[in-house]
Amino acid sequence: MTIVAEQTFTVTGIHCDGCEATIEAGLRRVDGVRDVKADHRAQTIWVRYDEGRLDEQRLADQLERIGYAPVGSRR
Repeated sequence: MTIVAEQTFTVTGIHCDGCEATIEAGLRRVDGVRDVKADHRAQTIWVRYDEGRLDEQRLADQLERIGYAPVGSRR
């Protein structure tokens, strides 16, 4: 059984539609991500994912690789 989870990250530095597109394309390539929506006005990224394949930390790590570290990230 697949458990679908949702997570919203607060991220600074999302300035425009292009930033949103970069984030969304980058996260969609991650195995287990089902849906993603970045919002530069709210500075948030919402992700729906398979909990058996991913967790919040792995998503945060991927966001950092894309260049958008979540607020409060340990790195």
